[in-house]
Amino acid sequence: MGHVTVMSRIISELDKDKLDLWYALSSPELGLKAGFDAGRVLAAPLWPGQRGWKYKAAKPACSLGEALARSVFIGAEEVRTQLQQWLELLTRIKPDIIFADYSPGALMAARALGIPAVAYGVGYYTLHEGATEFPRIWNKPGLVPERTETAALQDVNAALSQLGCAELDSYAQTILGTRQLAMTLPLLDPSGRKRHEPLCNPVLSHALPPSGPDGHRLFIHFQDIGHPNLLQGVIAAGPPATVYIRDLPGNARKRLTDAGFDVLSKPADLGKLLPACCGVVHYGGLGLSSLALACGIPQVMVSTDLEKYFTATRIEKAGLGCHIGMANMTAERMLQAIRYIRGHNGIKHQTLTWARQNRSSFDPPGARMAARKLEAFASEL
Repeated sequence: MGHVTVMSRIISELDKDKLDLWYALSSPELGLKAGFDAGRVLAAPLWPGQRGWKYKAAKPACSLGEALARSVFIGAEEVRTQLQQWLELLTRIKPDIIFADYSPGALMAARALGIPAVAYGVGYYTLHEGATEFPRIWNKPGLVPERTETAALQDVNAALSQLGCAELDSYAQTILGTRQLAMTLPLLDPSGRKRHEPLCNPVLSHALPPSGPDGHRLFIHFQDIGHPNLLQGVIAAGPPATVYIRDLPGNARKRLTDAGFDVLSKPADLGKLLPACCGVVHYGGLGLSSLALACGIPQVMVSTDLEKYFTATRIEKAGLGCHIGMANMTAERMLQAIRYIRGHNGIKHQTLTWARQNRSSFDPPGARMAARKLEAFASEL
């Protein structure tokens, strides 16, 4: 849903008189829910993972490229099927330009057909212009990947050759467009100094000013309880706190309610809630992380995948929050991290100062900036 939500915010800013929009989505129902024109919503080809296939990893991926090698490009036949479906879809629609958010199949098909394409999205999924490799996110000397990027490129090129398309020169080209538009903060851009094209501000759900709260209320947001120690640590830290956990079992809800927590049954209105909070506890998703940074609110982030690991470690290194890896989760670590962001005046001052100094990274709003950039690319390409 995250990618569709970002897309809908950008679309709301686009000049519809200049662009005739079609939408190819892996979950068309989410596009309809977001208000897209039903007659223009198409079903995009699905990745193996979106069809229920799961890779049982014994080792962590160290880059987005390795993650794609084990979840998307899992064999020449699988890649050929995906590419053929994209080629057929684009041939049927005949677009003048493609805007693709984390869609290697669409980008490679566009390249094969000679259709200009803009790869847009957060920095983690949007490489810099001219990239020939994926940034390494997790560095562990001597760790040999279970499936290499070289093997994945061989499968991709075999599939392209079978379809009569030109092969790629580098694995990074699987996710590169004619132009790239990264919508993220410099702090959260894996490309770092290698990116010479300007960044676009992140697309946030609200335009919130730095708040600098003095209270002790937390906002705790998780999709589920990924580890029993997580809930134990939160309860040990105690209220006041507002909690929204989407997949919350009834017994866990009762435990939180009995302990004095305000437990929500639907997503919070962050525009009203966050300015009254002193901290956010969550999985480290880019949307909520960026929003907390804009507000000047410290965070406790429990990373569950490579993207969230990158976000959480960069924010922690900048002195703006605490990171706990899910594999290292203990109730005591959660308790101490929450106590730290609640009671340490130094981190509160640091996050508020950072938000004020980096205000230009949030204003103008990212959705508006992205819309103007995409319109410019459309007229240029």
